[in-house]
Amino acid sequence: MLVSFISLAQDPQLFENNWYVQKVTINNVDYLPTLSGELYFASDGFTVGHPFCADYYDTPISYEGSDIFNLEEDPLNLIGFCADPFYTDFMNLHYSIFFNTSLAKNPFSYLIESGSGDTKTLRITNNEGDEAIYGDNELAIQDQEKLVVSIYPNPVQDILRIKTDDFAGVFDINIYDLEGRLMLTKKIDTTSNAINLENLEAGVYFILLENNLGKIDSIKFIKK
Repeated sequence: MLVSFISLAQDPQLFENNWYVQKVTINNVDYLPTLSGELYFASDGFTVGHPFCADYYDTPISYEGSDIFNLEEDPLNLIGFCADPFYTDFMNLHYSIFFNTSLAKNPFSYLIESGSGDTKTLRITNNEGDEAIYGDNELAIQDQEKLVVSIYPNPVQDILRIKTDDFAGVFDINIYDLEGRLMLTKKIDTTSNAINLENLEAGVYFILLENNLGKIDSIKFIKK
């Protein structure tokens, strides 16, 4: 009850939106993303990651007042597959806003502002004064070959289904837990878009999808 009460003191927009990184500023130097970076807030959990590389950090979160949060130490890291410095250099800069190896840079302050139209901007500042700026719309970044795909239902009980207009032959499906362990692998095509998860334990997982053209996406889901 205490966690829920404190989270209710936060701006509800923090939880209602998916946040996409637009810029990080470290030691007064601005760095623009070379790949999409995402941020998710829940009442008791925090996830920051890069779906194109299937690379994420996930950790419990606590809130103070109306605009302060703290992250737990030793976050779970789902290590992705990107090795190109073009991507990994920015990923490491993005993660460094929140963590110094396994140590969180607590406390963090945040500010949500309204932009043109219905757009929102989230500014997060760590205890060193470095910042990350996020928007509620994903940036169009060149060189990424990303699938247009969704999964449902989420949370899922037994059968997870894949929905996409981007089918090209066979899909390779890999499902990982939050510790990066491969839990399930499967191939699907346009005639069979269902994955049976009845033997998967309840918890949080990532599904990594790749088609035979090399387009990739990863999605976080909950198994009930």
